[in-house]
Amino acid sequence: EEEQEQEDGQEEEEEEEVGSAAAAAALPAEISSVSVDPDEHAYLVGLQNVACDGSTNHPHGTELKLPIYTVPAPVLPGDKVPLHSSLVGLLREYPKLRLIGLMHSPEKTVGCAAELQQWSTEDPSSAVFVATFRFVRMGKCTLEGSTKWCHVRVLRDADPQLARVSAFIPLARRPFSACREDFMGGRVPECMRLCWDALVLLRRCKAVLTESEVWLQGETQSSVHNILKVDDPTRFSYLVASHLIVDTDTQQELLECPTVELRLRKELILLQAQAQKHHLACCECNTKISSIKESVALSRSGHSAAFVNPHGAVHNTLTVGSVRNVVLVSLPCREHSWFPGYSWIVLCCRVCFAHLGWQFDAVEPGLHPRTFFGLCRKSLRAAAE
Repeated sequence: EEEQEQEDGQEEEEEEEVGSAAAAAALPAEISSVSVDPDEHAYLVGLQNVACDGSTNHPHGTELKLPIYTVPAPVLPGDKVPLHSSLVGLLREYPKLRLIGLMHSPEKTVGCAAELQQWSTEDPSSAVFVATFRFVRMGKCTLEGSTKWCHVRVLRDADPQLARVSAFIPLARRPFSACREDFMGGRVPECMRLCWDALVLLRRCKAVLTESEVWLQGETQSSVHNILKVDDPTRFSYLVASHLIVDTDTQQELLECPTVELRLRKELILLQAQAQKHHLACCECNTKISSIKESVALSRSGHSAAFVNPHGAVHNTLTVGSVRNVVLVSLPCREHSWFPGYSWIVLCCRVCFAHLGWQFDAVEPGLHPRTFFGLCRKSLRAAAE
C-alpha cells in the first residue's frame, strides 16, 4: 500500500509539472526577437493617433468635471488603458472630450485621469487612453444619461527638489526657508536623508532591483532595465508601482500616497519583501501558480499590460512562460485574441477553480514564443517558497 501511495504521489507531481514542462519546451532558451507587442493593441482595429492640443495639462488644484469609468484595478500615471464600451461613445457626443476619470471603486476618493491617445475609426467604441495625473473626487457622482460624471480636483506630485525640502519640515520643525537653507547647505542629518530624500530612496530601490536575482532573470530583466534608466523620482515611483505584484488595495495605497517620498519608502519595503517572496500564487487558495522569474516581456512596457475584451472588461495581465497547478477549461479560440496569430484558452486554478487567466498558443508560423500564459494580476499574490 505504501508503494502504491508513493506511485500515486509521483503521478500527481508529474501532472502538476505538465503545464510548466510543456511551456518550457515551447519557449526558446533566449527570446531575441518578440513578435507581438500589446502596446500596439492590434486587436482593436483601425486605431489612429489623436492630436493633443495641450488642453489636458491642468495645474495642481484645478477643479474639473469628468466622466467616471470603473476599472478592476487602480490605474497609475503612465499606464495605457484600452477601453471598449459605451463610455467611449461619449466622444461622438462630445467631440472635444479628451479626459476621463478612472477609479478602482466608487468607495475610493482618489483616481487617475486618462487622456485619449488613440481612437478606432472602424469601431467607434474602441479607444486607448494614457493615464496622466491623479485626482481626488469632490462629492458624489451624478448620473447624466448612462454615464457617471463627477467634480474632481487635480493632484500633481510636487517638484522633486521642492518635495525633498518640504519633507524635512515636519521632522525639523522649522519653517520652509530654514529647511531649504539647511538642505541645500548639506546640513541635513544622514538618517533623515536616507528616509526622506527622494533621490536617495530612488537609488535604494534601484539597488534592490539590481542586486535581486528574482528581478534580473530571464525576460524580466528587460522590464527592470527600462525602469533603471528612469532618474525622475515621480516617474520611477509609478513605474515600480505598476510592476509590483501586489493586491489592488496596496496599489490603491501607492496611488494615494501624498508625496513621492512616502510612495518610494513603501515600494522599497515591498521590493525587499518580493526578493524573498518571488512565487506567484492563487489569491483565493494560495496554490503556487508561477514565479516572477518566469515572466516574459512581450511589449516595450515589459511583462505587464492592460487589455480589454469585447464586453468592456479591462484585465491587467502579467505574461509568464510557464505555470503549474492549473486546468484548461475551454476550447482554443482565435476570435478576439489580444495577440494576433495566437489562440487562447481559459485557465483556472486546479485547486479552487478560480479564474487565473489564459493560455496563448501560436497558430501561425514564425511567431515566438509558441506558448505563453497571461495571468490576471488581481488573481495573484506574491508567496514565499
